[in-house]
Amino acid sequence: MSTAINEKGILGRYRGLMVAIAIFLVSTLVVVAITLHFAQQSRDYAARLIAAQQLREMTLELQRQTSEMNILRLRDIEVPTDFVEETEFLAGKLMAALVTLKSGGTLERSGQEPLAVTPLTQPALLDALASIEGQFKAIEDAIATLRVQRGNTSAYVAYAYSYMQRFYYRSAPEVTTLLAETQRLANDATEQLRLAQLAGLFVAFANFLYIALVSMRTLLHNDHKLGAARRETGEVLENVSDGLFLLDAHLNIGQTTSASLSRILHRQISPGVSFPDLLSEMVSDEVCQAATSYLTMLVEGRVRENLVKSLNPLSDVELTVGDDAAKTRHLSFQFARITDTQGNFSHVLVTAQDATQRMRLIHEIEQARHKSRAEVEIYLRLMGKDVATLHEFVKASRQRVETINAILRRATDRGNANYADIVRLIFQSVHALKGDAIGLGLDFFVATAQHFEDELVVLRRRNDLSGDDVLSLSVRLDEMYERQSVLEAIVERLDAAAPRAAANTTTPVTRMSAALEEIALSTAGRRHKDVRFLSDLRALAHCTENRLADIRDVAIQLVRNAVAHGIEPVDARRSANKRCYGTVSVFAAASAPGMIELRVRDDGGGIDFDTLRARLVNKGRLSAEAAATMDESRLVRYLFEPGISAIAEQDSDEDAGRGVGLDLVADCIKRLGSRARISTRRGEFTEFAFHVPVEVGAHAEAA
Repeated sequence: MSTAINEKGILGRYRGLMVAIAIFLVSTLVVVAITLHFAQQSRDYAARLIAAQQLREMTLELQRQTSEMNILRLRDIEVPTDFVEETEFLAGKLMAALVTLKSGGTLERSGQEPLAVTPLTQPALLDALASIEGQFKAIEDAIATLRVQRGNTSAYVAYAYSYMQRFYYRSAPEVTTLLAETQRLANDATEQLRLAQLAGLFVAFANFLYIALVSMRTLLHNDHKLGAARRETGEVLENVSDGLFLLDAHLNIGQTTSASLSRILHRQISPGVSFPDLLSEMVSDEVCQAATSYLTMLVEGRVRENLVKSLNPLSDVELTVGDDAAKTRHLSFQFARITDTQGNFSHVLVTAQDATQRMRLIHEIEQARHKSRAEVEIYLRLMGKDVATLHEFVKASRQRVETINAILRRATDRGNANYADIVRLIFQSVHALKGDAIGLGLDFFVATAQHFEDELVVLRRRNDLSGDDVLSLSVRLDEMYERQSVLEAIVERLDAAAPRAAANTTTPVTRMSAALEEIALSTAGRRHKDVRFLSDLRALAHCTENRLADIRDVAIQLVRNAVAHGIEPVDARRSANKRCYGTVSVFAAASAPGMIELRVRDDGGGIDFDTLRARLVNKGRLSAEAAATMDESRLVRYLFEPGISAIAEQDSDEDAGRGVGLDLVADCIKRLGSRARISTRRGEFTEFAFHVPVEVGAHAEAA
């Protein structure tokens, strides 16, 4: 269909020119045919004129011979033989001219090529020829008598003379008339040929002018269209947002490119540059080779373009642009094979698009989908949870996130801040938040806190921390805020849907006990351990909300440590002749007036002091000699320092190995105005105990 439309367009654009050429060809053929006709006619009349002239010449020659014959007769001289032969020769030539003019044929000429003569067709000329021919019959007899009787008497010569003289006087007017008429006809034919040639020249000149005018008009019209098309093409190339260019058979960039190409590729593009060489500066060698092979297939046309379109290695590629090696953008290159009207390869049209925004949008959409799925998952997970417990977590997590934000703000306000201490404080808040989330089974919150801790671990290892390093944590804090907002919205919806009668069926202490049990069991599940949890926290019923929150933070970290570090795997317990399941207990009891003792105990393997000594030496906290000679009561204090853990850092996970849990416990105990007491026996148990002053709150509960 496209070819037909193109042909129709060509006919429409050049119709006038093609008509002019057709007229020129037809008129030229007509003129040539007329010219050939008159030229042939002129040649025929010229040949007849020559024959007529020969007839006249022979008539005059015979008259000369007649005059000489009369002289011989008067002198009574015998007629020579050569005279008779010459007379016969002249008579033969005269007769040949007569026959040629009458019937056509070849006229022999002395010293020249024979002449082809067509017969006369005009009636008057034919009558004249007949009259001359009739008169010539008489002199033929006279010449024959002269040949026989030339030596006898002069009477025979007189006889021949009289007939020849009579032929001349009778035929001369006819011959003159024949010659004149033939001359006139030849002149007329020559004049017709001249007029035909002049007419041909006029027609040719007129056609030339017409073709020139039509061609000029067509060229001007097409130039105008071409100029308009070029301007439109230029405007398109100047304003199109995509990078457009052509590749030749050698994969070199063509002479014309869109203005956006340099902006998209972040480099100046020169015509004739090799496209594979250009790619090699932006993509890996593997991608460049794949793209070159793909383009070679398009150029050679070995396979259908639609079949290999999905194999385009540059349909979505991440490129390094500009001088900044860390700055990358997503570009998309699309290729189309262009052929001529015969189906032969012409060029490859390349469309380069900056897909960075599109990829960012796709990423944002994917994040939104993930967020929606996460919200649904959170909603389903929180259904059935105690609403009051959720409110406590929301309030506590909001306070911890605000605390982290305040710490970061202080880091920006102070020029010579102790950034290592700032990282430690943020680590404690994030770790405590993660512990609270584990207690409620909020995996999405745990994962966010875990990612936050991963970055904090990296910063904690560095000795050259700066304010910019600490401020980079703002990204993770934003994620935490986002999770917090989602959770608060869901909890509000759950609170609105919860029956009012069931709103206050639990107490802070019972909720704390349930959270500790959830932490113990979930931690054991992740570490493939079997744990039983026991608790009695009724003695904490009269504590204030803030005091209970600090005790809760301590208990959470100690329970997590008890399961992660203390309780052995099932196989190890069986090998030690212990029950396959371990026990973690948390008890609170009045120890003195105004004092409560909190004990967290596990029946695990106890503290491995040899491993602790090795950790302290590896961390550079103690020399090998000091660690070997230090007693256990002093060694155990190092457990409360930041970054110290009984598990190697490379083996750390969301439950243990960060060296933050007991650091957080130490700060909480310090705020409570207490001191921790640790009891442990290798292979049997570990117990943490501390005394807490009682602060009675307004919400005091009955024991």
